[in-house]
Amino acid sequence: MSISAPTISATDVSGLLARGSSPQRNNAVQIGKCPPPRTRRPRTPIALTEEDMRTLSPDEIRKKKNRVSAQRDRDRKKQHVQDLEDMVCELWKRVQYLEGVITSMHPNQDLSGLYHSYEPYDVSRSLQPLTGPTPGGLNEVDMTELAWLLDSMPMDPCSED
Repeated sequence: MSISAPTISATDVSGLLARGSSPQRNNAVQIGKCPPPRTRRPRTPIALTEEDMRTLSPDEIRKKKNRVSAQRDRDRKKQHVQDLEDMVCELWKRVQYLEGVITSMHPNQDLSGLYHSYEPYDVSRSLQPLTGPTPGGLNEVDMTELAWLLDSMPMDPCSED
């Protein structure tokens, strides 16, 4: 009894590539593209009630505004950490999915050998960019070709082990 790897037909691939991907996910991972320059966040004034303005001393007003500002900063930091955790979870799911694809395509090959021969793109002298430079000077990859990968992964939150 022989065990064979599942076969993928051309219609399967074309069907997977035909699916659309949301622009948000499409832009989430851009290979070979530098991040945009950082910009300042627009200021949001802290509004106090008329009663507070009348009854509080300037020092108390400053302290109250500082308290609100500190809370906003903590909320932004918490959101940023959550976004990073979500991105790690999403990328980990992609790695697991791709390992499954590699295993199904090469069932007799050990994945540890694949990792030992891996050379990161940024230190590799033999790998070339996936696309040429765009008019803006940055490399950009058309992620629509990978839409099937993004759509095939479940979007449930990571489970803590």
